Amino acid sequence: MCLQVLVVIVVVAALGGAFVGLRSLLLRWVTAGVARADAKPIPPWWLRLIQRDVPAVRHLTLAQQQALLRSARKLITTCHWEGCNGLVLTTDMQLIIAAQACLLTAAIPGEPYPHLREILVYPTAFVARRVCEPRAWLGSNNPAKASPELGESWSNGVMVLAWDSALEGAADPRDGHNVVFHEFAHELASEHF
Repeated sequence: MCLQVLVVIVVVAALGGAFVGLRSLLLRWVTAGVARADAKPIPPWWLRLIQRDVPAVRHLTLAQQQALLRSARKLITTCHWEGCNGLVLTTDMQLIIAAQACLLTAAIPGEPYPHLREILVYPTAFVARRVCEPRAWLGSNNPAKASPELGESWSNGVMVLAWDSALEGAADPRDGHNVVFHEFAHELASEHF
């Protein structure tokens, strides 16, 4: 019995030591990968694109714009992006959305939106499919019809946006109508509260 306990203790200690060693090795590998990705130059056309299509960035210094583009690249590469209802999602479209989203996190260190995993982009307003509770319909013969949406931020790490509204919101930063700011602000709120 005493020998079995000793064997279990030795095995647990060996596994714990292997975990600590492997963990530090993995952390160094991930840190080196992040540093390599951050060191990659930003394509020059990215800067021209956001200066043209996201005029709010014109108020930033060139260094701040470069930092914004690095954050946008992180958002583009760490999330799964998908065009819906036939929308062919391009890098330009992703960059215009990501740059707006990263304007909200420009002063926050670290990865922008670490809990966000998927961004779905529709060509225009969409009608969200909802899971309905059948018992809620008992009081009415006509359940409420869903209305078109411009964006949604789900608590499970999914963002849904209408492309035409995202582009329109980027065009005039002073009009107070920006679906990307609105939905990504929800994402920030859910991550920090």
